Amino acid sequence: MYGKLVDGNLEYASTKAIITDELIITNPQYEDYVKAGYKPIINNAPQDAEKEYIEEYVEEDDRIIINYKEV
Repeated sequence: MYGKLVDGNLEYASTKAIITDELIITNPQYEDYVKAGYKPIINNAPQDAEKEYIEEYVEEDDRIIINYKEV
């Protein structure tokens, strides 16, 4: 799964195509996502589904991490 942060919101990349001003890439690979500004997403999903959480994003040079804060 790939995405990028836009104004603090996580925008997921399509798994079928990446459309840019210059071209359309079908069946994108890792290099295509990186060139389009997307990063791999690491999702640290909470184990306790009974509680309520909000997502917090941490962007690093090579990935985006989703952590969850209990409300």
